[in-house]
Amino acid sequence: MDRRVDEDAIVASHLGRSVGGRALVDDIGFRPIYAAIYQFVVLAMIFAASGLTALVSTLLIRSEAFTAAEQLLLRPGPVSA
Repeated sequence: MDRRVDEDAIVASHLGRSVGGRALVDDIGFRPIYAAIYQFVVLAMIFAASGLTALVSTLLIRSEAFTAAEQLLLRPGPVSA
């Protein structure tokens, strides 16, 4: 048997056999459904972090950028001669 195939089998068995009590590796390699689930979870976490960041930023800057009547505050900048 090829040495590379043996190394791949050893690495796969050590990396994926017991993550959260579930087998990630079957007889022919990694199970694609678990990869898809993990990819979805990571993507959902990225979207959640982005949404929370936008929400907090908006809430923090609202009083600086808008009046009580929700009109945009226009502050003139320095006038250059």
